[in-house]
Amino acid sequence: MTRIICGVDISSTSLAARIGSRGAQDSFANTPAGIASLASFCHHHHVELVAMEATGGYERQAFTRLWELGLPVAILNPRQVRRFAEGLGLLEKTDSLDAGLIAHFADVRSSAPQVTHPT
Repeated sequence: MTRIICGVDISSTSLAARIGSRGAQDSFANTPAGIASLASFCHHHHVELVAMEATGGYERQAFTRLWELGLPVAILNPRQVRRFAEGLGLLEKTDSLDAGLIAHFADVRSSAPQVTHPT
């Protein structure tokens, strides 16, 4: 049985979210209000894990706020996610495709949530 995972592709200004590799998707501002909307999106879809890549710090605010709002969050190694995509023959990159890929990678790897942000 697979978990409901929300993959999040993070940039300095936006958070592209997708449930699983092909599920519901939306985009939010990478701001406190946008992160709160992302949390509502995740709660609405009964998300069991939010997965995001380490992005040089852009993920810190989202990680902290989602964790404070009771959502389990996993920080993934972006190089591993990219190699996974290449192994699947996925060379195209868009925010929604990346978000779905992140969710799929977290599911295949059985990623676990972190208690604190890895520094």
